[in-house]
Amino acid sequence: RVFGGGPVGCRFTVAGRVVPGRSSVVTGDVPGSGPGLLLAGAHHDTVFNSPAPDDDLCGVAAGLLLAKRLRGARGLRSTIRICSFGAEEQLSEGARWYAFESGLAQNVRFVIQNDGVGIRAGVTLARAAGPSLLADWLCRRARRSPMQLKVVEELSPFSDHFPFNCLGAPSVWFTRQSTTSGRHYHHTIHDGFAEISLRRIVELADFEASLLLTLARAERWPFPCEFSPGLRREMAVLKHDWFSAG
Repeated sequence: RVFGGGPVGCRFTVAGRVVPGRSSVVTGDVPGSGPGLLLAGAHHDTVFNSPAPDDDLCGVAAGLLLAKRLRGARGLRSTIRICSFGAEEQLSEGARWYAFESGLAQNVRFVIQNDGVGIRAGVTLARAAGPSLLADWLCRRARRSPMQLKVVEELSPFSDHFPFNCLGAPSVWFTRQSTTSGRHYHHTIHDGFAEISLRRIVELADFEASLLLTLARAERWPFPCEFSPGLRREMAVLKHDWFSAG
């Protein structure tokens, strides 16, 4: 009501505090015969005042679709793990704990992250963190699918894939954009079901299932599981800034 009437001058005083809380990590495996682990993640928390179907109920839905597509898959050398993390909006606290403290993530070799994948109008973006051959492989796969995918090479700490990057695992963060900076309703009350396309989520889950099955069955991957020295230096700075860890 205050700001709806036009420009005003005002001053706010906000008092905040941090209190202990609990969250959760929910996982399910499609087992493989070898030690490697491929992880497909999303998060089930949101921010204050946002109903958040897109951020990130749609990511959880994509994970459930992946589980359905992959159930009963044969010939897997690597296990595929579907994860839903809590406390992503608190600087990926759930994924940070899972990667660094739980003892369950030592064998993670590759990560797909679904965060903000459901918007009806926009472009699907794949942020590839890893060797350049990873981005090349994604582009080739996208050309052979119905997906209209924009692939960019970017190391980003802004979702749950990043703690696993710090462990040495390449990743692809799938999201959708309606503006150059992201989504026009990001973290607001306007993140509602009217903005969502179920067809886009199904299309993406089918594409991701084919990626995961290819990697899980492959004896030799189409890209190396390593970061360049320059990316490792950038990652060390981001890890220190993001997690206050040396």
